[in-house]
Amino acid sequence: MTNGDIYDRDYRARRIAELRANAAAKARPQSATGDPSTWTWREAENAVADWLRLHNEQQIVVGRGTHDGGVDVETSRWVVQVKHWGGRVGAEAVRQIFGVATARGKAAMVVTLNGFTVDALAFAEQAGVALYVYRDGQFVAFS
Repeated sequence: MTNGDIYDRDYRARRIAELRANAAAKARPQSATGDPSTWTWREAENAVADWLRLHNEQQIVVGRGTHDGGVDVETSRWVVQVKHWGGRVGAEAVRQIFGVATARGKAAMVVTLNGFTVDALAFAEQAGVALYVYRDGQFVAFS
């Protein structure tokens, strides 16, 4: 392990803690309204982008939706995958976005509607991936 690895892990941990601490204080994104389970996948991605904007993230880009390598939203610091589906997100999706984020020198985040499997939680904890669930009009830290 190099000093750069330690710095990256410490930076990611601080950044995740900062986002979690500010999450409760921020208003709900205005891009989508109503019950999140009725949003389209595009409305969910735009809501995540708006939420990140509320947290002062910079250079926010919402992905194309297809052939995006799993990157739904990207900022100057984060690579985000939004899983807007009925089931829980598994470890494979968390590993995929972690790999993309690592290759780009950024932190990884997965945001979903219905939570994560035990394996996904274990991998995210080990790798420092931020996990969030959107419900009741808020983005709630899951890990």
